[in-house]
Amino acid sequence: MTEKIHLNAVGMPGYSGSMRGDPMVGDRSAWDAKNYPLLHTNDIDIGINAIHHTLGTGSWVAAPGNHIHILTDLSSGSSLSGQLLTSIGSGSATWLYLHNHSHAGSAAGDGEKINIASLTSETATDDFVLTADGSGSASWQPADSWRVTLVEDTSLNDSDKIFTVPANREWQILWIWVEYTCTITYGARQLEIQLQTSSGNIMGQWQAATPQDQSLMYKYLFGIASQDMTSPRDFYYITTPLPAGTFLSAGQKIRIWDNKAKDPTADDMIIRMQYAQRSV
Repeated sequence: MTEKIHLNAVGMPGYSGSMRGDPMVGDRSAWDAKNYPLLHTNDIDIGINAIHHTLGTGSWVAAPGNHIHILTDLSSGSSLSGQLLTSIGSGSATWLYLHNHSHAGSAAGDGEKINIASLTSETATDDFVLTADGSGSASWQPADSWRVTLVEDTSLNDSDKIFTVPANREWQILWIWVEYTCTITYGARQLEIQLQTSSGNIMGQWQAATPQDQSLMYKYLFGIASQDMTSPRDFYYITTPLPAGTFLSAGQKIRIWDNKAKDPTADDMIIRMQYAQRSV
């Protein structure tokens, strides 16, 4: 006997006889579940697009009645390790990599460049660089290249000034410029450069070859290969040599002062010092 096939009420092939208008065996579509609730009592959810699944008692089949699923029971579909299931704002979702960052203006899309100047370094010392460690990770390490820096102190009423090398730094002193103006307080001043340990002990010092009398303004240059002048040129200009290898490590100090301390809180001393530095 030949079985007759017909289209059921939803335009799908079905079986004749008592099954007329019923879904085909195994049909578990959301539309079918919506329109045949008596056949899907245990697996229908609210809405035509609701998620549902086959119920039963065998392996990989959900049990009838109310039940829950734990995350380890679910599969991710097509995705890459580390991606997160993310709403795309149109009733659907997709797998994306998410990172902790923000953008000014519109959000960055695929292929959009991010200004590296807007990124943060987390915990890192100034001037450290991000370096691969050879095992798939990275860490902040000191850069070993030297760069030139200028520091100045233009505060007045002070003839005794100290500069300290910061932590994780090395300095090489290149030159020191001093503009020193004395008050009328009697007595000759003696400008001196002093190198100190981190605890303040002297480990080197240089004096200008000539003192400076009261009520005068002198300009001094302490520099590598400078001439050792024993008298001012052009009335007020004096140079004094520094060793080429004047290096200071973290915590060590350089002191620039009148070692006679004739009027230390009234004399004016403007200092500009150029040095090379690197992170260590």
